[in-house]
Amino acid sequence: MRPSTIGSLPPVLASCRTQHIAVPDDLALIDVDDLPVTSLAVPALTTIGMDLTAAAGNLTTGILLTVGAPAPAAPSRPGAGDILALIQRETT
Repeated sequence: MRPSTIGSLPPVLASCRTQHIAVPDDLALIDVDDLPVTSLAVPALTTIGMDLTAAAGNLTTGILLTVGAPAPAAPSRPGAGDILALIQRETT
């Protein structure tokens, strides 16, 4: 049976349990949104956290510069390392 969704890791964890796949020993999993439920899953999901405020600021600055409008005054545009963070838990 093919999955109907991709990226919904709690059902993936449940499926691993029923198929006797040990996470992370047999399969490492990483989520990409750091929802509160990811820390409550068993095992707790490693995830990528995103600073959406910094990402929105980057996007806004890029759009303004593209259309020739003055960009908001800011010391510097954040890079990917400022926007994304690995939150390592038990699934890696």
